[in-house]
Amino acid sequence: MSFPIRPSRSSFGPDPVNTRPVRDPSRELDGEKVGRLMFHQLAGLGVVSPLAWLLSDGATTTPALLAHAEAWNPNGLLTTPYDPPVITYDGTGLFTIDFNAQYPDHTGALQTLALSFGAGHPTVRSGSPQEVIAEVTAANQVQIEVFDGGALADVPWALLVW
Repeated sequence: MSFPIRPSRSSFGPDPVNTRPVRDPSRELDGEKVGRLMFHQLAGLGVVSPLAWLLSDGATTTPALLAHAEAWNPNGLLTTPYDPPVITYDGTGLFTIDFNAQYPDHTGALQTLALSFGAGHPTVRSGSPQEVIAEVTAANQVQIEVFDGGALADVPWALLVW
């Protein structure tokens, strides 16, 4: 089982049932219909919600992490094992973002970040670079290239990861 887990419909248990028949539909909700709809909507939110996001200053010398959040760290902790992602720059236009390989689950047991990010969507926060590309390169890594007419654009950027 990968961690973190995107919720499926079955994550919320069995279909709800009414404890008694609906007597007045104008004043009472049908728990079965509303419950099923609610569970499907909650599962659908997991499909469109990013697993992580971050904001970098985009510096080509030492890129700084300005802000970040991850689905597996809902309290925003910054100490081990919740160390923030690390951004490195290779000098040729390629930024690499490494997320920690393990995080505690809801019981505190360390789990491997076994998901493979499906996609990354970078957005440049200022300037007008001609090309911004994100590529998932490992289970806990995303690489971003930011170019402006063949030269690196030294501009802040944000990243959403699904």
